[in-house]
Amino acid sequence: MDVNIELKNVLYDQLKLFLKMKSYYKCSRLIVLANTVFCSSIIITMTFTFIVTFSSSELSSVFYLVKIASTDLYVCFQIYLYCKLFENLNNKKDSVNFSIYSSDWTNMNLKSKKLLLLAMNMNNVNWLQMKASPRRHVDLQQFLNVLTTCYNIISVMVNTLKK
Repeated sequence: MDVNIELKNVLYDQLKLFLKMKSYYKCSRLIVLANTVFCSSIIITMTFTFIVTFSSSELSSVFYLVKIASTDLYVCFQIYLYCKLFENLNNKKDSVNFSIYSSDWTNMNLKSKKLLLLAMNMNNVNWLQMKASPRRHVDLQQFLNVLTTCYNIISVMVNTLKK
């Protein structure tokens, strides 16, 4: 099969993939962000409840504490999965871009070079990533930011409770 035909097929498939990713990100952005906010508030509430229950002078059942802790861990895992999913999508897309840039394009004919240049331009234009805000992407760094924010809020609540 001719290299130019293969490149055209790859470009066509990549364009279809970009369109699907764009529509998926558009549909799921609000769902992911709302879920992250909701799960963050659950983490804060459940962790604070666990700390208050554990540190109270009343005897509370171990089963109740295990329920609270397992809910907390489940919600953390759910946020982690969302962040890991979108980081994997971004990494796979970036690896395709990198493979195009690192191909042996200098030894190709002029038509193939033009097709590769078109692919590079298409990749630069379609810089798709799931974003939590204009500057923040949904990835594992976002997961750590959520956990850090939850920890800070919980520590303020516990310090306020002690006073």
